Amino acid sequence: EAFRHIEIELFVPRDQLADALDFAQETIEVAGGRQSTLSADNQQRIEGIGMQEDLARLHDQYFHHYPICVRRVLPDDTLISMASGSGQDWYALSFISYAKPARRAGFHLFASFMARSMSRLFHARPHWGKICPLEADELTALYPRFDAFRTICNTLDPQGVFQNDWTTALLEADIP
Repeated sequence: EAFRHIEIELFVPRDQLADALDFAQETIEVAGGRQSTLSADNQQRIEGIGMQEDLARLHDQYFHHYPICVRRVLPDDTLISMASGSGQDWYALSFISYAKPARRAGFHLFASFMARSMSRLFHARPHWGKICPLEADELTALYPRFDAFRTICNTLDPQGVFQNDWTTALLEADIP
């Protein structure tokens, strides 16, 4: 319990950054109870992806107490990096909490909502090594070369020696 840093980091392409930041700010206001709804534009976005009830459940459940860190990441050509495949710069939005482990339910609810909504609305990709609440089908849809990565993993590690439960679920998921 001495180390209390917990974080979700979402990467958005440059052409989505302004809208994603606006959406994030409004969502933080709703999560903290300062607003009960989003602006008309963002409310319409949420309705378009059927997440109105998820937003309502988030209301007044999490107070974000740390600055939002935004950093630029140059595009690359790796198989599944958060900045791969689009040819444009990506921007990482870091949402950090120092809540005690017993008091993280609100943060987990917030992180799940942000990952699910922002991936659908702004093509946001969660950082693999931080809180990453998306399911295999949601993640693979964000990475055009995920199947190539999966093939390499299965070829080089057919027994799954270098896997844990999460990577096994991700790599062995039956994605259409």
